[in-house]
This record gives sequence, C-alpha cells and structure tokens, in this order.
Amino acid sequence: MCFPANRIFFASRCAGFLAVAALSCLFPSLGFASGIPLPAEAPVEIHGCWQQLDDGRLLEISKDSADFFHHSQLVTYKATPASGLPLAESYSSYELKNAGATLLLWRDDYGDKFDGFYHEEFRRIDHLPESVVLEPETDARFSDPKFVFDLVCEQFDVHFPHFERRQFDWESRKRKFRQQLTDEMSLAQLDELLCQMLKGLGDSHTRIYSEGRDRPFKSGEAKIVGYFDSAFAQQTEFAERGDFVRAWAKQMKSSAEALAEDRSLKTAANGRFRWGVFQGNVGYIELETITGFHPSGLKRPEEIEFLGSELDRMLFELKDCRAIIFDLSFNGGGYDPASWVIASRFADRRRHVLSFNAAQRNTPSRKCFVGPAGEIQFTKPVYVLTTNGTVSSGEILVMMLKAFPHVTHVGETTRGCLSSFLNKWMPNGLHITLSNETYAAPDGSVYEGVGISPEIEFPVFSEESLFDSYPAALKKALQLAMNGE
Repeated sequence: MCFPANRIFFASRCAGFLAVAALSCLFPSLGFASGIPLPAEAPVEIHGCWQQLDDGRLLEISKDSADFFHHSQLVTYKATPASGLPLAESYSSYELKNAGATLLLWRDDYGDKFDGFYHEEFRRIDHLPESVVLEPETDARFSDPKFVFDLVCEQFDVHFPHFERRQFDWESRKRKFRQQLTDEMSLAQLDELLCQMLKGLGDSHTRIYSEGRDRPFKSGEAKIVGYFDSAFAQQTEFAERGDFVRAWAKQMKSSAEALAEDRSLKTAANGRFRWGVFQGNVGYIELETITGFHPSGLKRPEEIEFLGSELDRMLFELKDCRAIIFDLSFNGGGYDPASWVIASRFADRRRHVLSFNAAQRNTPSRKCFVGPAGEIQFTKPVYVLTTNGTVSSGEILVMMLKAFPHVTHVGETTRGCLSSFLNKWMPNGLHITLSNETYAAPDGSVYEGVGISPEIEFPVFSEESLFDSYPAALKKALQLAMNGE
C-alpha cells in the first residue's frame, strides 16, 4: 500500500482520488462523458460555496482560487496546503446539474470510459460557516488534547459505518479512553492514546500518522504479517526480518515458474503482471498491485490506455488456453479504474458487479456495471486465487470478476477492507485515515470486515507450512483448472 502526497485532503484508495467513482455506473442523467474542460480561470457559473457529498468537505471557488475546508460539528477549518491554487490545477473538467445546485468535478479526463462517472459531487451552499477558521495553525484548540480527541472521534462517528460489522464496541472505547485524557498531555501521548483506542478494529485503511511517528499506526494487517513474525523467530539463517521476507517471496515466485511449460514467466505492464502457460495448457496471470503500469509514470488516462493495450497483448497469447488461473494472492490494491479495465477483459456481457455508498451520503447506493472492452475477452473458465493478503482494489477486482459465470473464486477469504481511504488532516501534524464506504455485491452481500469467501476453499498462506503452502495452492488451482471443476 502506498500513500502518495497528491492524495492530500481527499478520499482515496491507495493510489487515487475517490477511486470508487471510477467504476462503470448506470447514470443516464449524465450529459457529458467527462464534463466540460476547466479553463485556467474558473467559470462564473461555478463560483461560490459547495459541500462534497461523500466526505463533507467544503469548497469555495473564485475566479483564480479554490479553497478547501474540513467541516464538522466541532469546527470548520481551512485545509491550507490544498488551498489557494486555481481549480484547474486540481480538476480537469466540470458539469453543473439540477439548475446549478449540483457540481460534478473530474480529476482526470477518461473520455467516455466508465460512463463518465469518475467524479466528485458537490451541492451548492449559501456560504461558509461564520465560525470558519482561516488560519488553523494559530488556533489554540488544536493544541488541546480533549478537543483533538473529540474531533477525531467525531470523524469516526460520522464517517465510519463498520463498527458493528467488525464487532468493535466503539461507544465504550470512546468513554474508556476519554477518561484517560489530561490537559497536560503532549501530542505524542495523545497519538499513542488514539492508537490504543483503535487497536483491534482490524481495518487496514484506518491509520494514524503524526510528526513524531516513523511509520503509521495501522489498525489491521494481513494475517501473513504475523506468520512472518513467528517463522522469523524460529529460524537462524537470517539476522534481519526484511531479508527473511524477501527470501520467502523469491521462493514463492519461483514456485509459479516451476509449473510453467518452459519453466519461466513473461512480464507485462511494467512488471505488474507475470504471466505464461502452465502444464496442461492452463494460462497463468499474477497481479501483485493495481497501479504503476507504465515505467514513465503516465497520467491516469494515458496509463489506463497503456494497461488496456498490455492486457490485449497478453490475452491474445493466452486465448487458446483451456482456462486461466488469475493469481491475486499477493495483491495489495491500487486504483479502481484499473480494476475495471482488467475485469472488462473477462466480461461475457455487461453486468451489475457491485453497489457502493459513503456513510455520510443520504442517497441510494450507486450501481456499478462492467462490460466487455478492448480487443479480446477471455470467457473460458477463470480461477481467481486469493488470500487474506488480497485487499482494497484487489478485492474490488475480485467482486467484479465474480459477477461473471465462468469465473470461480478459489483459495482463501480476502482481507475485508474494500472501502477507499478518507483522509483527515489537522494543523497540529496529526493525520488520520478511515474507511467511509460500503460496497455490496449484486445480491446485497457486504464483505467489509469479513472478506470475500471463495467457492472452493483451501489454504494458500499457512502459518504451519509457510514455505510449502503457496506452491501446494498453485498446484491445487492447476488441478482444478485441468479437471474443469
């Protein structure tokens, strides 16, 4: 998982702004594929104040400046690092709807891909709150431990909808840890208190960053992280844990090559895909991350085009295979437009793949669809292999693929962390992220907190046999593919 600087102040998955909105969705009311291109000076018709519907941020637009504000019941304050630039520096196009009451803003121009739905939606408001803080760095409240604690808790009250699903008693946790606050508490002590309060939540997208912390606190990790700790402690060959993990990963990668017809695999899309043909004319595709598909770091629309061409080239060479094993065992996520493009190459027809909504949004969930795209679709049997390490956009891709009848999900249950990040920054250096969205399968099933269970279950990463379980899982998937099970 990565955390690029350009995600500041916006809900995002590990590599993009409001990535969930990039899915193909059925919204016939949209008049433009990706809105009207934004000129250097913002058009008069969109000047004024707006509120983002998914995360509650406020936006004030003038001719040559766009200012963002974090908004809550406790305080509204300017997001200073993200403010002051022309709107066209952050967004590429716009559309006004509902007689000027609704503003759609696109960050990237994908043309008519994804039905033009890669946008953020704002509603017009009369003005900013009178108590808005324009210089939050000088506001003494952000040095008050009780104020900051309550502000953090409010973000979870409003935006985190998964406490019950994760069996986490949030109300009692808040009461317990608020009683431990003192007026003299330092930011570092408050940071530690917040981490203790959120410990056990099990959400990989809930994190705390602070100026005094080398690495972020994460409330959830893949099970294999614990397996590594246990296995490393029991061995004597490696002095450093990182060296041990790298050696394990290298050995796991070689186990796939051992099953290939020529004992080697090819790569595509900047090495993000490893692929080839296993014994028995079964295709194999491994995808470890859903981002960074081009070595030159193209903008998202150009990268999406490149990804599509690489997929077409790869699947053309695999088109005569009897089946494909799609290995997402190591997949740590990425951004959803790429998941959509990948899934489209396995689509038999346009299908409803999932629905989603944000906790704060008081509107019906948005239905998302994926259909055939590109030069080739592989609609023979596909076996999607997952583990508890399959997370975020990797799980979104699993949900999309499972909508197609020729796809069988095998291996282990995924992590259960599908929502995008919602980021909240404070001027005292504290930064929190949380999962504010709920995704549902076409049948209404929600996998946040529980993961997506396979139709055919078998161990892939086993604590008892860490070095042997993944090679055995690949052989099991190959057997299923060869037998047509």
